[in-house]
Amino acid sequence: MKLANKPRLRSALRKLYAARIDWSDSYVRATAAQEAIDFVAMMAGIKPVYVTGRGFDHDGWRAAVLELAASNRLYVVPGPYWEAVRPSSDLPGWFVEAGRKGLDERRAHYIAKGRATADELKALAEGGRPDIAQEARLLGFPLCCVEAHYRAAAAFEGATYELLSRRAGGDEEEMKRLAEGPEPLRPETEEERVLLSTAVSVRPARYTSLNMCETCAADPDSPGVRLSATYGALAEALSGKRRRDRGGRRRG
Repeated sequence: MKLANKPRLRSALRKLYAARIDWSDSYVRATAAQEAIDFVAMMAGIKPVYVTGRGFDHDGWRAAVLELAASNRLYVVPGPYWEAVRPSSDLPGWFVEAGRKGLDERRAHYIAKGRATADELKALAEGGRPDIAQEARLLGFPLCCVEAHYRAAAAFEGATYELLSRRAGGDEEEMKRLAEGPEPLRPETEEERVLLSTAVSVRPARYTSLNMCETCAADPDSPGVRLSATYGALAEALSGKRRRDRGGRRRG
């Protein structure tokens, strides 16, 4: 892969690998390595927007990312979490609100190298919400995979509501109490685990933070697989060897 400024990208990787996080923790190490590739993909023009503060919300990592963005004169736009599609409207309003409790108040930092993209991010931060196509374009992900993400999210919401109803015996007041409790509702039986697990399938696109849709995962020449190959080539060009991280986390 030909890169316009390979030394600059390698320098960015080195600085991210020096972030003050617990590199001895296997999850933190693998997640940060994936996030680092996402960041340099944005710097290389492969990924339009990098998101920090959602998913891997670690203070040390966020500090390293924001410092690096400033030193490279990248555009940083704080804004609310993107949520292109809210839960299905056939779910009760109280359940939707309980599930989103605090979500609208949380903030992420959206980072881009181009002014036009930054202006688009500012417009979203000022009260807009991306549609699915816009979110896919800004993240540099295949539209089909982002659409699948939202279908899975809706399916999971529906399964959670069914689990809640079963747990409360259909009593709405008890359902509200459980939904608004401090602890997340977790499956307690095998039947409940199956109910939730069948709602979501994870198909990681290696080297990326993308979860592929079923069609992309099954087709060796799909947009998701091609994106994985592009990120793999980026990692190889910068490190001289292919990374073994699994990747596959979404979000932003």
